[in-house]
Amino acid sequence: MEHLPIIIVHCGNSFYLEPILRQNRYFNPDNRICLISDKSTSRIAHAEHFLIDDYMSSAKEFQKIYRHYSVNTVAFELFCFQRWFCVLDFIKEQKMEHFVCIDSDYLLYESIDNIMRPYLSYDMTLLGTSGAMCALFSRESLQRFCDFCTQLYTEEKYLTLIQEMYEEIKNVKKIGAISDMTAVELYRRYVSDNVVDIAVPRHKLCMDLRLWSPIGFETESRTDLMGRAPKKIYWRNNRPYGKFLTPTPEADSEGLVRFGGLHLQGGSKRMLPRLLLNKKGELRYNRWTIIRWYLRPAVFTQVFCKALRWYLTPSVIRHRIFGKKKR
Repeated sequence: MEHLPIIIVHCGNSFYLEPILRQNRYFNPDNRICLISDKSTSRIAHAEHFLIDDYMSSAKEFQKIYRHYSVNTVAFELFCFQRWFCVLDFIKEQKMEHFVCIDSDYLLYESIDNIMRPYLSYDMTLLGTSGAMCALFSRESLQRFCDFCTQLYTEEKYLTLIQEMYEEIKNVKKIGAISDMTAVELYRRYVSDNVVDIAVPRHKLCMDLRLWSPIGFETESRTDLMGRAPKKIYWRNNRPYGKFLTPTPEADSEGLVRFGGLHLQGGSKRMLPRLLLNKKGELRYNRWTIIRWYLRPAVFTQVFCKALRWYLTPSVIRHRIFGKKKR
C-alpha cells in the first residue's frame, strides 16, 4: 500500500518548526510531508513546501460567513477554521485519498503508517473528544467536515446552537471559544460518529493529546505557574512511555504505554530539547545539548526577544526606576 502523506499548515518560521520536521521525517523517510506555509519557511528542509496563498480559495469563501464567538483574536480563530479548507483544496489538487493532518508542534516517535493503518475505515481519528492535532482523514470525510463548518454559520438551527453555547461559555467558564474543535464535536453529534479516539491506548500505542494534560497518565511532581504538571515520561530504547493509571492490556509488564507522538502545545515547547532525538534516533539529553539548543539562531532570537519585551514592559521599568513600593 502507498505511504500516507502528512500535511502541516503553519505560517511563520517558528523556532520549533525545523527540529520537529526533522524528527518527523526520521520516522517517516518515505512518506510525503507537505508543509503548506508562507515564504518564510521555504528553505526549511525535510518537507515539500507549498504556498498557502495558492490554496485559499475555499477559505476566503468561508471568511465571508464566519462569525466570531471567541475570547481569542478573529485572525487566530478564523485561521483555525480556514486551514481545513486550505487542506481540502490542496488534497483535491494532489489527488490524495487518505492523509494525516498534524499540528506543527506535534512530535512523532513512530511511522505514521504504523499508527494510522488500523483506522482507515473511520471518518477521522481524534485525540480526546474533539482534538484534530494528529488526524487521519479521507477526501470524502474532510469534504463532509468542511461542508458542516459552512452549515454552522449559514443554517439557523446551528447558528442558534453555537450562540447559546458561547453564552454558556461566557457565563460559566468565562474563557473559551466556538472553535474548529467545537465544530469537530458537533460533527460527531449531528453528522457522523464514525470516529475513533487514539489518545486512548490502542494497539499497544497512544497518541498524546497534550503533554501538560494527564488524561489518565502519571504526571511529574513539579508544576508550572498555573499549577499544571506534565506527563511523566519514561524512556525505553529511545522511545517515550507513560504510566497509565488504570490497568489496561495495552500496557507492558511495567504498566507503561508507548507514545507514538507528543503534543507540545503552548509553553510545553520549552521541553523540546529534552524530547528530541538525534540524527541516529537516540536520546542524548545533557548540558551540552541544552547549550547547543539555546545557541541555535532561531531559539536564541526568540528567547532574547521575549526577555527584551519583558524587560521593557512599563511595570518592570517603574520597578527599576523607583524600586519596590513601601507599604
